[in-house]
Amino acid sequence: MGPGKGSHRLLRSAGVCPRFPSSRERRRARYDGNPRDDVSERLEAIQSAMAKHAWPEALRLLREADQTTPLDAEGLALLGDAAWWTCDIDGCIEARERAYAAYLALGDDSKAATSCLHPYAGLGHYEVGEIRLRMGDLSEAERAFQRAHECGKSPLPGLAILNLVRGDAARARQLLDRALEDTKLPLERAPLLSAHVAVALAQKDVAAAEEAASELRSIADDFSSDAISGAADYAKGRVALGQEWG
Repeated sequence: MGPGKGSHRLLRSAGVCPRFPSSRERRRARYDGNPRDDVSERLEAIQSAMAKHAWPEALRLLREADQTTPLDAEGLALLGDAAWWTCDIDGCIEARERAYAAYLALGDDSKAATSCLHPYAGLGHYEVGEIRLRMGDLSEAERAFQRAHECGKSPLPGLAILNLVRGDAARARQLLDRALEDTKLPLERAPLLSAHVAVALAQKDVAAAEEAASELRSIADDFSSDAISGAADYAKGRVALGQEWG
């Protein structure tokens, strides 16, 4: 959104500036010999950065504004967006959590829920969970998956693999079976099927693993996806080993 009345209102509501001075007021200030207001300059800089999608600059300016005077809920939502587009997932999550708390403090449950359900926040929590899981930090992985779920992002298949790593293959299988029953879109089924292969093999159920691997291959072929094709090849290899050593 380029500079204009709409963007002025958005940024004012973000707490970046209580009110954007009109062109007449700015001219009067110059005629009076008064320096331009620092907050107005900051507002224009943020507007310019966001209009150009210069996210690193927008993020820097928003953080500077936040350090001077803590941003309100709307401003924190903007901060979360800028952090996301600069790949600062932790920063995005932190800003969104603060926005959520700020909305609750205002008694605005609707906006609080919207902030929490923001796809960036849920996805960010899930990605953190996947990273923690690969690091072997199981308690933090579980916490991240739970927070992803609270923000409207399914914690699967990560949560199922977490249960498998903890030795509870039955719980992992239950989670995946239920998810596959409810999930119809092929591209959404693909990661669940990949995890299902691993869980089924852990339970020595080679037939179920083979069935999941076969469906995964069909999805890869239907969508000409290199990523899913790689997952399907890996699943086929695991099934072959399961058949040999089962």
